[in-house]
Amino acid sequence: QKVNIMLIIEKSHDHIGGNKEKIEIKQEKKRSTHKDLKKIEILEPTLAAYDHALSTLDVDFLGTRLHGGIRALQHKRRTLIIEVDNRAVEIARDTKLPTVKRDDLVGIKRWIGSETPLALTLPWDDIKSWKAQFSS
Repeated sequence: QKVNIMLIIEKSHDHIGGNKEKIEIKQEKKRSTHKDLKKIEILEPTLAAYDHALSTLDVDFLGTRLHGGIRALQHKRRTLIIEVDNRAVEIARDTKLPTVKRDDLVGIKRWIGSETPLALTLPWDDIKSWKAQFSS
């Protein structure tokens, strides 16, 4: 059974005056008595921390970060990318990557409650052609 947990990868904002989001989340966790809010885990902003979480916790990826979702796929995690620009839309069209429009709350809720298996299709011939241009 999946554990409901939210992983937040903190952003390093040292160059603009500190980690405001991290501080606000930690303060809210301390003030809250809501049991689900206590399940928030803040990860260090490193690939190693993200990889460790993906490899040791039973989590799904739901978010706007395309590369974060692809990394989750590499760890065999269910992934839903929230579309914020045309990159995810275009990649989804070509590969069947699960995406949803950011205002489609019904679609997001449906995905969370489903166990739909992932069925990516990669355009191997196109990839091979693209890579060939770099060979001499």
